Amino acid sequence: MISRRSLAFLGFALVVVAATVQSVGADTSARAVPTPKVEGPVTGGSRTGGPFWASPFFLDKFGYVEEEYFLSGTASDRGLAHNGHEHTAPYKVRILVRRPADPARFNGTAVLEWFNVSLQQEVEHEWPSDFPMLMRDGYMSASVSAQYLGVQSLSPMSLKNWDPQRYGSLQHPGDDYSYDIFAQAAQALRAGLAARYRPADVVLGSGTSQSCLRLVTYISKLAAGDGVFDGYHPTTCPATAEVPDNLVPLVWGTSEWEAGIPSRPDGPLLRVWEITGTSHANWWEVRFQGAQGYRDGFAYDGTTYFPYYGWDEDDAGQYGERRPFSNNVAPARYAFRAAIDNLNRWARDWRDHRAGRLSADQVRAAPAADRLERDGYQLRRDERGNALGGLRLPFIDVPVASYRGEFHDGASGHTNALDRQTLEALYASHDDYVAKMSVATDAAVVRGFMLPADRDEWMARVAASPVRRYGR
Repeated sequence: MISRRSLAFLGFALVVVAATVQSVGADTSARAVPTPKVEGPVTGGSRTGGPFWASPFFLDKFGYVEEEYFLSGTASDRGLAHNGHEHTAPYKVRILVRRPADPARFNGTAVLEWFNVSLQQEVEHEWPSDFPMLMRDGYMSASVSAQYLGVQSLSPMSLKNWDPQRYGSLQHPGDDYSYDIFAQAAQALRAGLAARYRPADVVLGSGTSQSCLRLVTYISKLAAGDGVFDGYHPTTCPATAEVPDNLVPLVWGTSEWEAGIPSRPDGPLLRVWEITGTSHANWWEVRFQGAQGYRDGFAYDGTTYFPYYGWDEDDAGQYGERRPFSNNVAPARYAFRAAIDNLNRWARDWRDHRAGRLSADQVRAAPAADRLERDGYQLRRDERGNALGGLRLPFIDVPVASYRGEFHDGASGHTNALDRQTLEALYASHDDYVAKMSVATDAAVVRGFMLPADRDEWMARVAASPVRRYGR
């Protein structure tokens, strides 16, 4: 039985989504989005000597650089908050960019994320989840300070408070202007950040959770007139809004936490992926952000005055094979990476189709995924506790644990390792477990929900696991 708390949250979420995307009418008129002034790369500061929320590892060994720039100009509220009467205001915000050190390695696609500010500071989802794939395949990844709270709230972790020496000149006019700031950041990437390097020829917009809701509003109300994005990847907000599904491709990813609210149908240019077994905040992402937070929260004059909780990819990549886990450790990252890969290909094909260079049947759309099975607002589950239906990665069909991510499981969900007797009944030996996982993993690759390179990394984890050996 679903709890009263869950029902209350469902009602609240529906109200939030409705208010977010229905408060104003869509502006479909064509608009020339300005290209902002670009300053940087930014250096200096009194805390770490680098950007807030920089990567918790060095990118140079991957052939990448991480740089921060300031964007400034005049932003418009688009008349969304004042009954159609437009207001403008000056702004100056930051954009954090990761790109190939060798311009020849850049694949031409930039993924622009709307920084999430739910914690009164800026955090990311796309880069922490996808960085191995993004660097492997030559993407540019960027995140922009679209909202006021991340720049100059009362939080000690807002940019101007965290490091006044580095960020004291920033100025955000308020969230009414966030949509235009986001669009102008896309224009900056299309211009090669004021021609410092090769311009992006494809820009994909991304946002997660709270910033997913803001992104969905932008898509619903302003995207048609702006024309600065080639595709969108909204993640972990309920996929219920009536966004236009005939402009550019969208792959909308949800976990069990959001998918308790039944998602909208797919459309001509829309795919909704309800990822089975996953939670709103997954362990890989939490572990990544923990490393960033310890470093930035306890750093002064370039030194961290706290035992450093560094990035540990082996620990972050656990999937329940070693021990019980209080957090949900389902590796949703593989689906998120496949979504970007599919979306990039779809966006490029769709652009070529509109230009007359491809026929409709040559456009390679992202694959459709099954939906989670429900009894009302509660997910149906198998005898081991895993949800039925949905986009099923191999850890669900060849399980070593049950993964919970619904509302009443909390935003971080939890993982329950299967006991030894259950594992013995499922797998005759460790080799049997690895063989079954290999078949399921190959099937996920064929369906387009896992990338071939990620298959190799995943299967190395599986082969090294203690499942059906060492007493497990």
